[in-house]
Amino acid sequence: MTYGLQWEESHYDVSRTPREMAANNTKSPNQDLGTIRYTNPVADELVISYVLKVASPVNIELFDLTGYRLITDYATMTSEGQHQSSLDVSQIQPGVYFLAITTGTMRKTMGITISR
Repeated sequence: MTYGLQWEESHYDVSRTPREMAANNTKSPNQDLGTIRYTNPVADELVISYVLKVASPVNIELFDLTGYRLITDYATMTSEGQHQSSLDVSQIQPGVYFLAITTGTMRKTMGITISR
């Protein structure tokens, strides 16, 4: 099963109130990460598809529930547009984990389940 998540982060413009910003649907130019789709639950290979609105470095990490980093996939500067990455999770015990995607200006953390 694949879930599509739209990530939007709040940024505040000190020259306007939050209500004024919401009324104008203002978004920060620093929002460089668009739609994220990933397999959940996953057995052996976690496939992550994401859209970058601007070129940015992308880091993908998998953490256990205690915050211990199990897998890190560091990317150099990545161009804007649609991208796909995969992580081999075949050696990780079944359970619940956190997937974190970090770009130049944003970080999105999502829960995933590894099951076999």
